[in-house]
Amino acid sequence: MSDVTEFAFDEYDPKNYSLEVTAWPTDPDTHTALQRYIRERSHGNSVGFAAPMMSFAGANLVGMDLSEAYLFGANLDSVVIARVDLNRAVLSGVSMKRADLSGSYMHKVEAVEIYGPHVNLSRSNLFRADLVGAELFGANLVDAQLSSTNLGSCNLETADMRGCQFGPSRTYLSDARMAGVLIEGAIGEIVGPVFVDDGRLLDGEELQAWFAARGAPDMKVSTR
Repeated sequence: MSDVTEFAFDEYDPKNYSLEVTAWPTDPDTHTALQRYIRERSHGNSVGFAAPMMSFAGANLVGMDLSEAYLFGANLDSVVIARVDLNRAVLSGVSMKRADLSGSYMHKVEAVEIYGPHVNLSRSNLFRADLVGAELFGANLVDAQLSSTNLGSCNLETADMRGCQFGPSRTYLSDARMAGVLIEGAIGEIVGPVFVDDGRLLDGEELQAWFAARGAPDMKVSTR
């Protein structure tokens, strides 16, 4: 499983995303901002969606084109934003507790210090995304694509990372907390060290053995 040919990636095609809203946010300012974005894009204007510090409560944005959106500090708690194009979006400081971002395309997303306990990021493509310092306690990352993703100093305790692809380019997990994580079937290469059960800081062969004991024998640990 460690061979590069084992890595499988979903093909990115902007035509797969739409400007249709399944359920509008209840906050009037957010509603207006989203309407304005859709109107501009529908008229062929190349604009990004900007809604910093706004609340998306009640929204269902499944399948939308939100590439390069600027959502700094927004509230996405419990919002359905699955299978969305968030290519190069800014999500730093966002609260996304229990939000559903499953299957979303999140290439080069800037998501530093997001607050996302129990967020659903399963099957999301986080290639080259920056999630340094993110709070992802109990998150669902099953089958997520994490090539070149920076998860340094993240709280990943009790997260479900089964089947994750940490490659073909190595993933940065330096000083991440991974006690209680599920990681069976994950493959690839990471950079540690990582805090594991009982607060131990492991790296190198010790960390590799820790992964193997949890059902991920094809995980490799490299030096910085």
